[in-house]
Amino acid sequence: MPPPTGTARIIADQHWATDVSVGALVGTSLGIAIPWGLHYAHASAGLTDSVAVMPFGDRDRLGLAAYGKF
Repeated sequence: MPPPTGTARIIADQHWATDVSVGALVGTSLGIAIPWGLHYAHASAGLTDSVAVMPFGDRDRLGLAAYGKF
């Protein structure tokens, strides 16, 4: 069985171990957060009608902001 892609790239000196670790962390976090935020949070939070999370940005920064009634 060949090594996982991240391990193979480290062995081939194509990526640093920190790059692979951060990529795995970000991918796993998004893989958990997106389904939870889009599906599971609606049933339990009770805030779906009053809060919206939207992207924002200007010249100096990018991010997410929550808009609504708190």
